[in-house]
Amino acid sequence: MNSLGSLLIIDDDTERRERLAHLAAFIDIPSHCFDFVSWLQAAKGQDLSGVDLICLGESSLPLSIEKLLGQFQYQSRPIPKLIIADW
Repeated sequence: MNSLGSLLIIDDDTERRERLAHLAAFIDIPSHCFDFVSWLQAAKGQDLSGVDLICLGESSLPLSIEKLLGQFQYQSRPIPKLIIADW
C-alpha cells in the first residue's frame, strides 16, 4: 500500500499530461489531471487534502502564475508546486 498522497497535474499539453499520469501510475501514485479550463471551472469544489504535489504545465489561457498560485494558498497545509513548463 502506498503511503504517498496523489499528484495533481494541470497542463494544457495533453501529451505531457498523459505521460506524467502514466509515470505516476507506474510508481503507484494516484494522479488527477486537468487542463487549465477544466481546473478553473472545478477548482473551488476540489478537495486537495490528499494531494502531495501539484505539477503546473503550460497554459493556453492568458493566466498569470500569481493568480494560479493564489488558488492554492488557502489550503490547510502548504502543497509543493512544480512548474514543468515555461511561464
